[in-house]
Amino acid sequence: MSGNKIYGLGVDLVEVERIGSLVAKWGERFLERVYTEKERRYCLGRSRSAEHLAGRFAAKEAAFKALGRKVSWKAVETVSSSGGAPRLLLHLERASLEGHVSISHTKKLAVAYVLLVGD
Repeated sequence: MSGNKIYGLGVDLVEVERIGSLVAKWGERFLERVYTEKERRYCLGRSRSAEHLAGRFAAKEAAFKALGRKVSWKAVETVSSSGGAPRLLLHLERASLEGHVSISHTKKLAVAYVLLVGD
């Protein structure tokens, strides 16, 4: 990251129950609109899937804040690295940005911090 500058920083806090309610109300329609296939497969394959969905939702919102604008939900994707840590992928025209994410969740809340760096 030598020579990279901070482009933006964002944080978001989400109630897990809110995401669970959206999934219950809208089902696949909500999931397919907001999450990439990889995100859906990861989250729905876990116990306490609502917590994982809420964490990824918070990461997307935090990325929007770091970007200073909203982009497509699927333009921001959180995947797991080989070690299990979350990694942020940005599917944007401006390819010179690199995203870093940290996610934490409990039964009630999920929080995500996003740091964007670029030249």
